[in-house]
Amino acid sequence: MAMHRVSGLRLEADIPLPELPRASAARADCRFQLLPPRRRAAAPRAWLHRWRRDDGGVLVSLGRTGRDYLVRFTGLADFLISREADLVRCRARPEVSPATVRHLLLDQVIPMVLAHRGRLALHASAAIAGDGALAFAGKAGWGKSTICASLAHAGGSPLADDCLVIGGRRGRYFAVPSYPGLRLWPDTVKALGRRVRPGALVADYSEKRRITSQRADIRRRAPVPLRAIYVLSPPRRRRVISIARIEPREAVGRLLAHTHRLDLTDRSRLVAELDALSRLAARVPVFELAFPRDLERLAALRAAVLRHAGGLP
Repeated sequence: MAMHRVSGLRLEADIPLPELPRASAARADCRFQLLPPRRRAAAPRAWLHRWRRDDGGVLVSLGRTGRDYLVRFTGLADFLISREADLVRCRARPEVSPATVRHLLLDQVIPMVLAHRGRLALHASAAIAGDGALAFAGKAGWGKSTICASLAHAGGSPLADDCLVIGGRRGRYFAVPSYPGLRLWPDTVKALGRRVRPGALVADYSEKRRITSQRADIRRRAPVPLRAIYVLSPPRRRRVISIARIEPREAVGRLLAHTHRLDLTDRSRLVAELDALSRLAARVPVFELAFPRDLERLAALRAAVLRHAGGLP
């Protein structure tokens, strides 16, 4: 089994994970095992939560089964996460590709594992800009990866895509590097032009492409000082780009809506998360970023963000 590193987590896996940097640690925080594609795990009597498509179909189901949490990706795979989040087992359908299994593990399950292990994990992407990191929080499809790709290919460097772990030490906060890649739609790749090289499909069911960075700073272990967090506004028809400060008390609620979580019924973890967010919002400025969803305005959006970040203390 090979040892890897993702968002500060030492992950040992029995399958190749080419997306992740290798780690030299002697002990893993979490182990991953791919089980033979036999019958799927028994469903719990009641699911704790279900995520649905716009048409009402179930995308993902989360529940408890025995001492494990069961995360079921409809028609794709079951993931069993131990109560301590130190073991993840997957049973995928025979027709599901290794790339899809890796995507579900790295981009869907590992964020839950990180959160359950007590890390502050935001549904956010981040990139290095200047002497620190800028984070962009928002729901899927709101433009987080697009903004980071634009910043990265204009001289910055991506740090995390869709899951940003934030660490704190002595009143300072840091963005923890995830792994060297962004997941972009074909039209975004086209808009960025020659500055990116389209990679392989993220998964069988998605048209997104995985864009991998070979820059050394994403592969380094050291976290990067977090300068600001931008909460993206929902996609609406807008003509102008605007950035407005969110006061710390309101920022806690706004950020809570964009945190990764495994057990949504665990009140003690929720209390700890609120406390962590309160301390974060008191130290790191949080802003609302509203902008037109128009790829032809991407350069203007990037310039506005960099200009704003350049004026921060």
